[in-house]
Amino acid sequence: MTIIVAGGIGRSGLGGQAWAYLQYLIGFRSLGHDVYYLEDCGETSSVWNWDREEWTQDLAFPASYVHDCLQPFGFADKWVYRTNSECLGIPLDHFKEICAKADLLIVRAIPLWDWRPEYDLPARRIFIDVDPGFTQMNIASGDRGFAAAIGHCERLFTIGQRFGASDCPIPTTDYHWLKTLPPVALTEWPVVSEKSTILMWRSPATDW
Repeated sequence: MTIIVAGGIGRSGLGGQAWAYLQYLIGFRSLGHDVYYLEDCGETSSVWNWDREEWTQDLAFPASYVHDCLQPFGFADKWVYRTNSECLGIPLDHFKEICAKADLLIVRAIPLWDWRPEYDLPARRIFIDVDPGFTQMNIASGDRGFAAAIGHCERLFTIGQRFGASDCPIPTTDYHWLKTLPPVALTEWPVVSEKSTILMWRSPATDW
């Protein structure tokens, strides 16, 4: 299969975010698929330049970060970073050809706010929610933009494992959320001990 994973490595500029996306890229490639990375910023790319400690709309900074994150793992020529008017990485015409032959477009965490015609070309499209509660509460509160953005996807997944349970107050907003788990590419995340660390966090109570 040809798979395109859409995300936010360049806009975050954070190693943890890059690793989260790399688990998908490396994992799908390990399963024998042809994998590409897409980052679409819409009208403009506005990111925090950690070196200069200032905001920048220059594509060169975040695109360079995307390249530096992906290159060591064999994805140096398999990414595109774009706005409405600019594109770095894979030439845009070539990327559109990739979309035309793609079997699956995976939109992880960040919706593609500017839905372009080429994103309709892959055979299937899915959205993976990695902020359980945040996504659903935004939609339930009337965020039509969010609802419209994920509406292009045929299947919706969430890492929230209690959705729909009687004791789970998160609104499902009339969407059918399939459950999934974050992948871990063990080739890059080896088990070095039998000991495990469990992290828990709690947020203030909400009206939901």
